[in-house]
Amino acid sequence: MSAWHLRRRTGLGIGPKMVLWFLAVALLPLGGLSWHSYRDNFRHLTQEIDNKIHGDITQKKSFTERQFRNYYQILELQSQSEENKRLLRELREAFMASGQTAPRFVKGFRWAEITDRLSIDLDKMQQTFDYLNIHLIDHEGNILFSTLESDLLGNNLRTPPLATSHLGIVARNALAGGGALFSDIGDLPWAGSEPSLFMARSLVDDSGGMIGLIVFQLCLEEFLEFMQESGGLGEMGETFIVDPGDWTMRSNSRFSGMSTLLRRKMNPEAIQAWTGSGNGTAFYTNHDGRRVIGRLEPLDTIRRYGLDWALVAEIDAGEAFLPIDDLRRETLLTLFVTTLMVALLAVLASRHLVRPIRRLTLAAARLGDGEFDVTLPVGTHDEIGELSESFIRMRHDLRKTAHETEVARNSAEAANRAKSEFLANMSHEIRTPMNGVMGMIELALDSRLPAKAREYLERARTSSRSLLGIINDIL
Repeated sequence: MSAWHLRRRTGLGIGPKMVLWFLAVALLPLGGLSWHSYRDNFRHLTQEIDNKIHGDITQKKSFTERQFRNYYQILELQSQSEENKRLLRELREAFMASGQTAPRFVKGFRWAEITDRLSIDLDKMQQTFDYLNIHLIDHEGNILFSTLESDLLGNNLRTPPLATSHLGIVARNALAGGGALFSDIGDLPWAGSEPSLFMARSLVDDSGGMIGLIVFQLCLEEFLEFMQESGGLGEMGETFIVDPGDWTMRSNSRFSGMSTLLRRKMNPEAIQAWTGSGNGTAFYTNHDGRRVIGRLEPLDTIRRYGLDWALVAEIDAGEAFLPIDDLRRETLLTLFVTTLMVALLAVLASRHLVRPIRRLTLAAARLGDGEFDVTLPVGTHDEIGELSESFIRMRHDLRKTAHETEVARNSAEAANRAKSEFLANMSHEIRTPMNGVMGMIELALDSRLPAKAREYLERARTSSRSLLGIINDIL
């Protein structure tokens, strides 16, 4: 084949271009729709997560506030009870009259006689409402009565070790302020004590004089169990209470085998996320090292009781975003399958279109090399078929032109041969007599001649040589 027929392509062929265009036309809209769908689903899922966290916090916050409001109302009623005031007043008077220390007095007959007679209401309340204990404390800090005799009975809250305990602090504040207060959750200062929570209210006589305090030791079991319920936060979600003062948990984590109450501090990353989110939902690493989506909500309504607590609700990030992860995998799988199918269809379509063109290209190259008997396939009734028919007409025209050219060439070659033969003959016919003339002149010049005759012959010889040179140049 001619060199120009075999020239290599430097760019992409029609087939690869068609595949790329097919992929672009199919995948660009699909990719855009997939991204739009993924973004919308992510936004909706994020809003759903935020709603779940908000709903759980609202539920737990409402329960906590209701629980403490009920505690407060009971405390207020019991602080107004004349029976309780009378019990503490008689215990105080008997204690002062005994001249004994408080630990000895509470083990004496007089103490037993007064409490048996006047503590019936408090004993029933302790049993009915499942309080751990109820204490009556005089204005000097002596614990003169407990519904259940414990290590606290007979101690003084103004002396060590109880003076610095959470019970001592709340009792001292209640005596000073006269209102109802709750202690923080804390441990009493002796071995084996469980974390406890107290609420205290002053008892005053009709003239407003301070009699002492009534103190309830609350049972935290129901409260802590409710906090451990996952609610709508999923299998790995949880809610708990922290104190922003020391960022230590005031309830237990449902994922810890041991108690985290007063023992588990918050991750600094979580604290930074809470303080920087403006009480909104944040993404951080929580206290046990899991990536979570959480929110901190201050319990504002119980601050008036002396508690600065906040409620935290968390959802495990992996569990929360599992639907969007599944959607992402399904979207990627769809795009991958679509790419394969479109690529396959594009290859088949390009082969259907490119193969006839390729055959036409090869046939045209052979035709260009003079193979006029080459078969030019038509095969289709579309533009490629029309192109094939055009090639066939071109082949017919080329064949006709080539034949006419061959005839003209043969005629020209015959004329050239005739001309050559004529010139050869003419050259022989002219050179022969010229050579004879020149030979005779040479012979004549070799003989003795008059000077005039020799001059004539030499001129004739020169002229004949010139004439022979002109004949050679022409023929």
